[in-house]
Amino acid sequence: MEIPSFTISEEQLVSLKGKVIIITGGSSGIGLATTKLLLKLGAKVVVGDIDPPPTDVLVPELSFVRVDVTVWEDLLSLFNNARDTHGQIDHVFVNAGIASSTNYVELDVNDQGNPLPATTRTIDINLIGMINTASLAIHYMKQQENGGSIVMTSSLAGLGPIGMVDYATSKHGIIGFMRGLLSHLHPSLPIRINAITPSWTISGLATQKLVNMVGITAQPAEFVAPTVAIAMADESRHGQLLYSGKGEYKEIERPIVAALSQLLGFTPEDYDGVNKVVELEKKIQAKIAKSGRGA
Repeated sequence: MEIPSFTISEEQLVSLKGKVIIITGGSSGIGLATTKLLLKLGAKVVVGDIDPPPTDVLVPELSFVRVDVTVWEDLLSLFNNARDTHGQIDHVFVNAGIASSTNYVELDVNDQGNPLPATTRTIDINLIGMINTASLAIHYMKQQENGGSIVMTSSLAGLGPIGMVDYATSKHGIIGFMRGLLSHLHPSLPIRINAITPSWTISGLATQKLVNMVGITAQPAEFVAPTVAIAMADESRHGQLLYSGKGEYKEIERPIVAALSQLLGFTPEDYDGVNKVVELEKKIQAKIAKSGRGA
C-alpha cells in the first residue's frame, strides 16, 4: 500500500504566532528542536524538563519550569505556571521520555538469590508521565472556550517489533491512549489530539556517534519538529499519526485503520458499537452505585 506524503511550509504554521504552548522534555532532542521552531514562529513556550534549555534559546518568550513528569505536583506546577503567566494554554506537546531501562528477560537478584522486580522507570516516564500530562492538558483546556490541542511523541518503536521492550511498550501505549481518547474529545469537546511517530532521530536517546557505530541513517530532530507544529496549527488534524522518516512526512493512522478493516472486516461502525456498549455499561454501573448509596 502506497501512503502519500505531504509537505509542511512555514505559511501553514503562521496561526501559532502568539499561542501559549507547553512542552515537556523541551530542553533537548525533538523537544528542543520544536521549542526553537515554535519560538521562531512567534509562540510563547513554557518548557517543563529536568534541565533548563541551552542558553541560546533563553528569550523573553520562553519560560522554564523544572519538572519530573513522574511527580504529579511538578506537572501541576507546570500547568499552573503557564496559565497564571499567560492566561491560557493553547497547545501541549507531551514529549518527555527516556531510553530503554530493561528487557524483562534478565532480572536482578537479591542476596538470597531471589529475583527482584524489573524497573518500571521507562514506563513511568514515557507512558504514565505522558498520560498524566495529557490528562492535565484536557483538564485545563476544558475550562477554555477555544479548547486546545495535544500532541504526543510516540515512535516507529510503537508500530513494530523493536527489541527495546519497555521503550516499545511505552510507545505502543501512547498510540493506544490517543486512540482511546478520540471519542471523548473532538467534536464533543473543542480539544484535538494527535501523535508523532518519527523514525530514527538524532537525540539524547540516539546520538550521532551511536547511530554511526550501528551504521543506520537517522534524521535530525529539526526535521521532526514541523510535524508537531502542523498537528497544532492544522485544525482538521485529529487522531492522526504523523510519521517522519527518509525525508518524508506521512499520515499513517488512516491507512493502518483501513488495512485492519480489510484484514479483519472490522469497520468504523463496529468501533462505534463497542464504544456505545462501554458507555451503556458505565451508565448501568452508575445507577447501581447510586441506588446503593441511597439504600
